[in-house]
Amino acid sequence: MAEYGRSDPPYNVFATTGGGKTETIFAWAINPLCWARGFTLVDGKAQNDTARTIWYLARRFGREDDVEVINFMNGGKSRSEIILSGEKTRPQSNTWNPFCYSTEAFTAETMQSMLPQNVQGGEWQSRAIAMNKALVFGTKFWCVREGKTMSLQMLREHMTLEGMAKLYCRGLDDQWPEEAIAPLRNYLQDVPGFDLSLVRTPSAWTEEPRKQHAYLSGQFSETFSTFTEAFGDIFAEDSGDIDIRDSIHSDRILMVMIPALDTSAHTTSALGRMFITQKSMILARDLGYRSKELIPMHWKSKI
Repeated sequence: MAEYGRSDPPYNVFATTGGGKTETIFAWAINPLCWARGFTLVDGKAQNDTARTIWYLARRFGREDDVEVINFMNGGKSRSEIILSGEKTRPQSNTWNPFCYSTEAFTAETMQSMLPQNVQGGEWQSRAIAMNKALVFGTKFWCVREGKTMSLQMLREHMTLEGMAKLYCRGLDDQWPEEAIAPLRNYLQDVPGFDLSLVRTPSAWTEEPRKQHAYLSGQFSETFSTFTEAFGDIFAEDSGDIDIRDSIHSDRILMVMIPALDTSAHTTSALGRMFITQKSMILARDLGYRSKELIPMHWKSKI
């Protein structure tokens, strides 16, 4: 262990299968429970007995009401069979809307983190990121203005070229501020072959702008399809059961169960990146940005 340095052992547990890594984490979890605090546990190779053990520990300390679970495991069950049978058993996961209270920057960064990594076509992906930022800003402004809840499903509905054009026309009709309309207008103007004067008549559009936009929106299609269909029972269209910001600030006991066998490596990675990105953005928001308190003491002394 000396070659890794003294600071490494607290962050990495080296052991073979059955070596006690999970049991070690359970032991660490007892410490915050003793202090009546909470923690977040993300299991990238989830087993259902992990959630059960954490609940037992929370029960021992009278904290079972603080336990929250985002469970992406389905045990290999077909969602089509569940829907067809009309099964109404007790939900195995809390619902979660990662974009409910998020800012435009957070939503754009979260969606960007879901893109496939190290793939060919980097130019298309960079243009897709620009398209995504325009989509997120316009959709978020509309949600705030109309008092609606932003969700993955809503972003998917507006991601089509017709959806973004409709959002732009709504901004013109409702007299949105220029700062809110500009991202949508700039993107539509940059789509090759798109005539902005025909924005209200999709039937008059040529095939080229649709094709160009499809290349960009296609970068997100796999992820959106997986999240809204395979995990549609978890990603809520309303505010959802879990607010990660509340989970952090109120010392909740939050578990995220990500299966390694039920999903592909890309989907597993995207789920993990989405959650970690949200936590990072929440902590960044907590740091604040106002420097007013520093002006009298530091800056004025230099003026």
